[in-house]
Amino acid sequence: MTRTLVLMAALLPVLQADVVVMKNGDKLSGTVVNTTDKGLVFKSEFAGEVTIALDNVSSIESAAPVVLVTKDGKKLTGVVKTEGGVVKVGETTADRQTLAAIRTPAAQEKFELEERRKLQPQFLDRYAGFMDFGLASASGNAQTTTYSTTGNLARITAHDKITLRFSQIYAANSTTGPKVATAQAIRGGWSYQRNVGPKLFLQTFNDYENDKFQLLDLRFVFGGGVGYTAIKRERTLLTFGGGGALNRESFAPNSVNPNLVAFNRSSGEAYANQEFNHKLNAIFSVFERFSFFPNLSNGGEYRLNFDAGASATLYKSFALQTAFSSRFLSNPPVGRKQNDTLFTTGIRYTIPTRVK
Repeated sequence: MTRTLVLMAALLPVLQADVVVMKNGDKLSGTVVNTTDKGLVFKSEFAGEVTIALDNVSSIESAAPVVLVTKDGKKLTGVVKTEGGVVKVGETTADRQTLAAIRTPAAQEKFELEERRKLQPQFLDRYAGFMDFGLASASGNAQTTTYSTTGNLARITAHDKITLRFSQIYAANSTTGPKVATAQAIRGGWSYQRNVGPKLFLQTFNDYENDKFQLLDLRFVFGGGVGYTAIKRERTLLTFGGGGALNRESFAPNSVNPNLVAFNRSSGEAYANQEFNHKLNAIFSVFERFSFFPNLSNGGEYRLNFDAGASATLYKSFALQTAFSSRFLSNPPVGRKQNDTLFTTGIRYTIPTRVK
């Protein structure tokens, strides 16, 4: 009697388990978790969580009720058993070709919540982005320090996109005396896009910039226009845009040129921009962004902004990144160069998307 009870206790988890039979005759006992584009997600005691291509599955039999979703959106809840091309849920049968998903009740609830949040996200939902950190230091015969930070946070929904961005670089040299700054710039801003069609969107933006060595105390730009999504795929995004902007620039004396006479200037600008993002594979991704601002108030003057970079995932949310940034101004203050170029490299931390 005791031996029988022990045997029954050992077999109970197996008897209560879901069973997947492969087309080659192999059987797996465990729990049906979910189905994705890649196949059936199945968790077993010995193999852990695995994804099985549905084409390799001969039959599925669940011990506990699951949620079956058909391609036309109907939901059936109950114990599922598939045999050949027939799916049986309780007393209801359906063609296996109509099957869209099989999920546990918990997985189905999570899926529906995410779908609702895509259509009607709360204000703090759907944010994702990254933070970049770079540091270089030398000591001994040379005494130099350079550090940079970059941040990007985006909230993307089915209807619109909000982006916040920030970058900063500082470099100093104390090799021949007191520490002297050799680079010091801050750039940031925000943008908003609202979809008005499958490929068209309206956009507005606000940029800020400070560059000590260009004698730029503050550049404030506010603009807006229309954009077009030329390519939008899982790994690739290419957009174009254009419109108008107002530019307010303040130049002031500083330690680089204390004799400069402070002055402000304002102008109307047109703009054309282009942005490209591509994920080469699970590890490598690249981006590039270009903007052209011809001056409408003073013909022949213009600004160019160019940014590009790449990242390689190291571990989970951490990646190695490198970035190139260039700002060209056709009419800088007297004695200043037209182009400022920054090249940075360091570690990136990816901020996970928030969906509850």
